[in-house]
Formats: sequence, C-alpha cells, structure tokens
Amino acid sequence: MTSNGLDNKRTKYRVLASTLMRVGASRVQLLDGDNTLFACPDGPADFAICQADCKVSKLCPRSEETELNPVKDQPALIVRSHSSDLSLQIQGLAGEEWKNTVQIVFDMMNDLINADSEFDNITGALVETQDRLVALYDLTQATRRILDIPTLLDLLIKESKNMLNVVGGFAILTQKGKPSIIHQISDTPLPKAHVEAAAALFRHNPSRHTFKDSETLPPGLRNVLLVALPVRDEIFGVFGVFNKSGVFTSPDIKLAKAIADHIGAQLENAFLHEEAIERARLETELDLARQVQTALLPQSIPSVNGLDIYATSIPALEVGGDFFDLIAQPDKPFVFAIGDITGKGISSALLMAMTRTVARAATRNMPFTQPHQIMQRLNNDLFDDFSSVGMFTTALIGLFDPATRKLSVCNAGQSPVFYIPCGKAPILLEASDIPIGVLYVYSYISETIELSSGDIFVAATDGFPEARNQSDEMYGYERIKNILAKSTQCSAHEIADILLASVKNHSSARPQDDDCTVVVLKIK
Repeated sequence: MTSNGLDNKRTKYRVLASTLMRVGASRVQLLDGDNTLFACPDGPADFAICQADCKVSKLCPRSEETELNPVKDQPALIVRSHSSDLSLQIQGLAGEEWKNTVQIVFDMMNDLINADSEFDNITGALVETQDRLVALYDLTQATRRILDIPTLLDLLIKESKNMLNVVGGFAILTQKGKPSIIHQISDTPLPKAHVEAAAALFRHNPSRHTFKDSETLPPGLRNVLLVALPVRDEIFGVFGVFNKSGVFTSPDIKLAKAIADHIGAQLENAFLHEEAIERARLETELDLARQVQTALLPQSIPSVNGLDIYATSIPALEVGGDFFDLIAQPDKPFVFAIGDITGKGISSALLMAMTRTVARAATRNMPFTQPHQIMQRLNNDLFDDFSSVGMFTTALIGLFDPATRKLSVCNAGQSPVFYIPCGKAPILLEASDIPIGVLYVYSYISETIELSSGDIFVAATDGFPEARNQSDEMYGYERIKNILAKSTQCSAHEIADILLASVKNHSSARPQDDDCTVVVLKIK
C-alpha cells in the first residue's frame, strides 16, 4: 500500500494504535517494509493524541501521572499483514496471547481497509463505465440519420477522443483500385504516411490492438490503439486513437471496438446511400441516352414506289449497339443500312451514333452510286475510332432502284441475311467483306440482286440467332429460315413481328442477351 493510500486511512490506524496504548502498550509503530509510516507516541501531535486517549481510558494500567515516554529498551511485539508489507511494532505488550490477538485485529483492519479501497475502485469503475455507456448511447442516437461519410468519421474520432482521453484519432478506408480515405482529428495532425504506417501494423497483426513507440511506431506516436472498422469485405478499414497520457487498457479496447462496430454499420448505410444515388443518376442518364438514341433512328417508315418496308430495333439494355437507317430521296435510289457494334451499353451506343451519322452524311451528300463506296467511306473515317478502343462493327448497306428493281448490297460481316424468292425457300446470303474497323486498307465490293414481285429481303443482327432459352440452346439460323418460309404471304411489318415473337417465345423468362434489329423489304 502506498503512502498516499495510507494518508486516507491514517485515522483508522491511529484508532488501532490508541486502543493498544489504552491496554498497556508504551509505543506503537506502523511500518511499510523498513519505512516508518507513523509512531505513537512520536512528536508532539501524535503524543498528544495518544496521551489524551490513554487518560480517558479506564483500561490503561498507568496513572495520569505516569510519563508516556517510549520505553526503548523493551522488546517489540511484531505482527505482519498477510496482504501487504505493512507491520506493527508494539512495545509494552508481550506474550503469545497478545501477539495472536493483535495479529487478528491487525488483519481484520487491513481487510476492512482493503475492502474499502476495492469498493472505491469498483465504484469509480462503475461510474466511468456508466459515463461511457451514456456517451456511446448518445453517439448511436446522434448517428442514426447521418449518411454523410466525413460527418460519421468526425463523430467517430471526436467521441473516442473524449471517452478515451487521447490526443487524437484517425480512420482509414482502403479499397482496391481507389485512393484511400484518411480522416484525422488532432491538435497536431500526423502526416498521411504515418497514419498509413500505423494502419499497416494492424493489417499485419489484426489480433493485436496496442503498440508503443519502442515498437517501430512512426514519429509523433507514443502509443496507439488500433481496431478494425468493419464496412464491407472489399474495404479494409482501420480506426486508431493515439498518444494517451497513460496506457491503453482492456476496457479501452472493448470501448473502441464498440464505437467502431457502430460507426462501421452506419458507414455501410452511407455507402449504400451513395450507391443508390449514383444508380439513380446513372439510370437517369441512361434513360436520357436511350431517348437520344431512339431519336437518332428513323421515326417513320419512308414510302418507296413498289416496295413494302419495315424496320425496328429492340436493345437488350437501356441503350444498344445496333442501328438501322432508311433514306428515301427524290430521284435517287432508296438506301437502307443495318449494323451491329461489338458489345453492348454506352460505349457501343456512342460508336453506333457515330457510324449512323457518318453513313447518313455520306449517303445524302456524296455522289455515291454503289453501297461499297459508302462502306469504304465508313471504314476510312471510323477506323481510328474503332481501333483505339479495340472494337468494330458489322454492317450491311443496300441501294434499291425502284425503276429497275435491282438491289445492290455491300455486306461487311453482317448476319443473318436472307433472300426469299417468291414461291421458293429462303436463301442465306453470306457476308462478302470484313467488318468496319478491322483493317484500314481494304477494298469493299457490292453485289446485285434482281428482285421480282413477291420477293423478300431480310437483314437482321445476331441477336436473333444467338438468343438462348433456359437450357442455353440458341435460336439458330434454321428457326429463322423456317419462320420466314411460313411468312411469305405476310407484309414486311408482319414478318418482322412474327420473327420477334418467335425469338421472345424461345427465350421465355430469360433476359434478352443481345440487341435485336431487323430490316424487311418486300417487292409489291
């Protein structure tokens, strides 16, 4: 027991000493090891107290006139505490009976004093625990509706500073492929590199939570307490407080974990909220992109003498990479185009818009008489754009002359393409050229078909034959051929609808795998 602890209990030991003086002791000393903590009588004050106690005691064998000076030559009776280094040296009392009695009384007093001290410690710990629980409850209430990540990290560190009595704290969130989020509050902020170095200690040994400056801590850190900040599996989060005046204890670690667990759950909600906002923003942008892309496609079917025409495109996602165009100009051949940019989504949609724009500009403004000339222009103008992103596009461009009923086509890898002569079976037309964006130096060619009444020409994208059902079976070319063979008496619009319905029925509940675009021409 320390002298500071004894100062608070001195009165109780004086009572014991006075009691022993009343029953015949001439001198009582309390020692801690070899150090005398007090003696009775010893000095004017102690002597007066003991003397006063002895005069009023009827048990004291000495008269009031008896001088109370210490009897130094008497042998001392010594009793020792069983729970500390304290001992009593008593002069004036002797014998085994006195020793046993004093030993029992001394031990009882020490036990009572220790019990009082432990009770005080428990009371203090309970008060501190209650204060921390109240603070933790207040923190949970304060963060219930907060979805801002910096604000949550601020509360995490500020409340931890107050509850753990530290100089500062920090939180670090690390996600692969993204810069780390480091948030810190301190009167003397640590450099970013020091925060990352401290977090690395915990990453290498997550079962350990406290480190001292003698254990390779970065400069500026005397001690640090580190716990995991649980957010999500792909994010490594660490919460730390540093430079406590004393040492970090087990209750400190438990409290830091409790705070980190609660804030981690709130951070997860904040991340989900941010993702929801981002999804909503993206959905809005995609919807706008879909509207723009839809506006780029022909809004009506042109009227061409002697020709029944229909075309449509159904994207697999909000926006797609398929396109078609129908261009009818006075005293010029009717021009149509269909194409399929590799991939799906935004990137394909952007290249689709570029391809469709270049093709329309070339058709309207250039003196081209054959479709391969338009295709050549497309490849020359777009090769750099496609090759820079590792993409390409299949395409088919056709020119129909109503006067001669001749159809000229240039097919750059587009499939499926069917020609159905009136009264005969559908014929699959193979592509004669490579897609746009594969080779910069390449010469495209055109082929001509002489059409008759009732002949049908169908060009589609690979979303039709590659559509899959629940058993992962593709729709295939043969089904397309059979549908076309059974639909020769239908209009161009009806043929397209029947084909689309058949593909949808094949895929059933499975989501659409790819964009589906089709152009149907039928000679009236």
